[in-house]
Amino acid sequence: MPAQLCNADDDFALYQECIPGFYGFLGSGGNGTLHQSNYRCDDAGLTYGARFHELAATALLKWVRA
Repeated sequence: MPAQLCNADDDFALYQECIPGFYGFLGSGGNGTLHQSNYRCDDAGLTYGARFHELAATALLKWVRA
């Protein structure tokens, strides 16, 4: 899926000057606007986020051990 360019307004890019990494967004299918009182997350989407982090950690461990 193509990514939309955005400014996430944090200092993550500064970390990446020292440590390789990436910044991504995971949709939840929830309603409302993020960080607003009307935001509702669909908890079923959490399984995708957990699986993503599992795969990312496994890949990183393989890379570190190589």
